[in-house]
Amino acid sequence: MTPASKRENGLDVFRLLAAFGVITVHVGFFESFNSEEISSILRLSGRWAVPFFFILTGFLISRNNSSTRALSPLVKALTIFSIAFLLLIPLSVANYGFHETLARVFSSGVFLSGSYFHLWYLSSVVVGLLILLALEKQELGRLIPYVACISILMYLVMGAYNPLTESGIKVARHLSSVGFLYIGIKLKDIPASAARGLNFVIIGFIMQIIETQTLTYFLPGKNILKFQFLVGTVFFAIGAFDLARSLNSNSFDVLGKLGARHSLSIYIFHPYFIFAFKFLPISSYLSDLIIIPSVFLSSLLLSMLLDTYTPKFYKIVNGNLSFLKNK
Repeated sequence: MTPASKRENGLDVFRLLAAFGVITVHVGFFESFNSEEISSILRLSGRWAVPFFFILTGFLISRNNSSTRALSPLVKALTIFSIAFLLLIPLSVANYGFHETLARVFSSGVFLSGSYFHLWYLSSVVVGLLILLALEKQELGRLIPYVACISILMYLVMGAYNPLTESGIKVARHLSSVGFLYIGIKLKDIPASAARGLNFVIIGFIMQIIETQTLTYFLPGKNILKFQFLVGTVFFAIGAFDLARSLNSNSFDVLGKLGARHSLSIYIFHPYFIFAFKFLPISSYLSDLIIIPSVFLSSLLLSMLLDTYTPKFYKIVNGNLSFLKNK
């Protein structure tokens, strides 16, 4: 295996870890632990995952220097968003009822939320790639760094650092993809460094903890468990990506293959298992202890079963985001 392909394998390994990180954010607030600080730390440990996927997308499309390089991944991202939208409608009905689901599907903000809340990532990829395509096609690439900075600042200002309301956070987080796509594009020309990546992860994680404590102290209306995005999250995501590119051990080949083939399916289907987990006859404390690995493994198993027994369906679900594959 060449050094380049080893780094590619690292990206796939971290793709799987990022899917796990997404689940830590979505499973709930761990009320049975009776400690908001512990619950907050658990949730903060997964906040890097979505920015990481954005960065990865930018890094992979940076291999193409064409002014229309964002077009093909844009079409594929829109396709997979549409497919996932349909696949999650039954869960929305089960969770929210038929009438609320119908209202959601036909609402003006349906693209920002999808049929289920976590699909905003896919629609945000679409928005980011569309903006990137428009700027590069119009030969306005010089504006991308400024748009990128503004998009990330908007996410902070309209979210965690907004003292009054977070009503605009849905729009802001969709635009934030531009910032992380640009970071991924720029990282292509920077050699990977495991030491730098680890330092960024540690610094980013500590920053997130400090930010949550400080913001909830000075802004009593903030909930320590509900911060979606913080300054430290940027450092954490960049550090994780640096570590991913630096990973070069053959012992992680299996994890890399799992990440390459199943991370997207895990992302799409894991809310079904979170919903089903609520009906297990176990204590709330035991549930909070095992829900993250249980949902992750169940989602991975489902993806593997789809891959094995319904390859055409699996290809429809997972294959359209081939621009996120290491080639």
